[in-house]
Amino acid sequence: MSEQREGLRWTLRDKTREAHKALDVTVTGLDISTRDGLYAFLAGNALAHAALEPFDFEFDGHMARRRGLIERDMDALGTQAPDIPMGFVPPTEATAPGYRYVIAGSAMGGRILARRHASSPDASIHGAGHLLGDAFLGDYWQDVQAELGKLPDEGPEAAAVIDGANACFDLFATAFDAARTRQDLAAE
Repeated sequence: MSEQREGLRWTLRDKTREAHKALDVTVTGLDISTRDGLYAFLAGNALAHAALEPFDFEFDGHMARRRGLIERDMDALGTQAPDIPMGFVPPTEATAPGYRYVIAGSAMGGRILARRHASSPDASIHGAGHLLGDAFLGDYWQDVQAELGKLPDEGPEAAAVIDGANACFDLFATAFDAARTRQDLAAE
């Protein structure tokens, strides 16, 4: 049985391809089997989640919960997340489904990263796998797909969702760049 490739989910996939690819290149370029790579991954996530947390009502409380997982991972590494304010386009009721699409969809990339993390020869970072081990996003992805299936795949409503997804990809890309820059400065 083949998957039906129509509807807003597939429109989003098409219209966010470049932003998605750019973020994937950034994240997969981090060697999370090392302390430095894992720190950069966690720091980027911490910055983006901190920016989104004031809008947690749009995410059913998941930003605060995931920030807690990030904090546990940072504690396990014996470090803290950077505190850098992120300028970004905040979600609105109209754009929030696009943000949810990006966040829930990150579960698939997270599975690949979790395998890399687990294969690390550095046993000291294995205790910092709470965010990567967060199985909840798989269920959340199903909820988001159902939500997207109820929305039109064209017109102003779809355009707002696409704008939200692109804004969320941009937020995470900016957060990872800021975390990496902060890490580079600390190493000098």
